[in-house]
Amino acid sequence: MPPPTHSRAQNVWGWTIEELTLILLRQFKTLLAEKEAPLSDTQMKALAERAHQRTINEGDAIVTAALSRITAESTALLASWGLTFAQSLDTGMTDFMGWDTTADFLSLANEKINAELRISAGSALAVLLGDLTQVPTVMTTYRHGMTDPEDVDAIMARRALAFAASIDPRSRDFSASVELWAAAIAAQRD
Repeated sequence: MPPPTHSRAQNVWGWTIEELTLILLRQFKTLLAEKEAPLSDTQMKALAERAHQRTINEGDAIVTAALSRITAESTALLASWGLTFAQSLDTGMTDFMGWDTTADFLSLANEKINAELRISAGSALAVLLGDLTQVPTVMTTYRHGMTDPEDVDAIMARRALAFAASIDPRSRDFSASVELWAAAIAAQRD
């Protein structure tokens, strides 16, 4: 992946794993509370620190379970339109059926974008928190935007995968290394 030129992308590259985890936890604060996993700012900071130190405990499973429900709901929404997550990422709104008016278009675009964001960011956060069941989804996000240095979702995915796999996220052979790692994770689950 070429070096980013966009400041948001540079920010994501510059954050520590603890900072990235905390930012994502804050992004999901309301949704996590809705899924019975409320977190105070102090609890989010402590969880981000445990993630960075790789000391996630059994009590933290409530958060990854809530993230799993959030991503599953968004995946179900995309499926109701006949799309997988990967297909949705590759489908522009002009190719998307089901809208007649500008208001319909904006509503569907908002739903589609929110679903994609919840899946990509939620699965990346889950992997940062040690939930390797989300690796295939994070790999989808990474593969979709891996050649775009400004694709913030792909950079977050790359950072999460690199952290989980203990691979340097800026290494030249990152893609090949992470593909092998992800295949090994999938083989362990089968």
